[in-house]
Amino acid sequence: PTVQSYSANPALICPGTSSTLSLTISGNGPFTSYENISGSGPITTGNRNTTNNQTLQPASNTSYNLDSISDSYGCVNRTTYQTQVSIHPTPSFTLSGTDSICEGDSPVISGILVGSDPFGFQLSDGGSYTKTYSNFSGNSFTETIQSPAVGTHTYSLSNFTDSLCPATNYSSKVTVVVSPNPHGSLNSIDPVICDKDPMNLIDRKS
Repeated sequence: PTVQSYSANPALICPGTSSTLSLTISGNGPFTSYENISGSGPITTGNRNTTNNQTLQPASNTSYNLDSISDSYGCVNRTTYQTQVSIHPTPSFTLSGTDSICEGDSPVISGILVGSDPFGFQLSDGGSYTKTYSNFSGNSFTETIQSPAVGTHTYSLSNFTDSLCPATNYSSKVTVVVSPNPHGSLNSIDPVICDKDPMNLIDRKS
């Protein structure tokens, strides 16, 4: 028997996803294959067809080895074939930034991105502010938020992906408290005075 192909596709997967191991054989079937997975084996599988597909979902980088194959007449092909499925690390991010500003000021939000660029994500406060990044190259970003309204704003990322996989942990956030500026006014105690008399004023601040 002749092995036409023995391969896993895709060879690089995200955690929790799957790949397909394909074995194509020519000769007198049905066939019996003898394999091992990352050194654990042998695994004997009978009644193989000329085309065979198997779904794989490894939890870590795993090598698949075809040690030999026999046909219906007992003839054996002892040529060794190998393929591998690798797990791409889950991307992640960490946010930091200004935590307290005065009304009219602009906070700065920074992010450290871990993974393989380009990245895609949205920076948002869950309300009036949203910015979308597409095909972002590099492993860090800095964004200045122009004069957010008075109140508390919590900035976070959503829909975060690197070149292959999505993130699973979105716990990193930045909370910015925008405090109102003080306001003052002057009020006269004496609404009517004579010429050249002094005026008494009260300074009221809020």
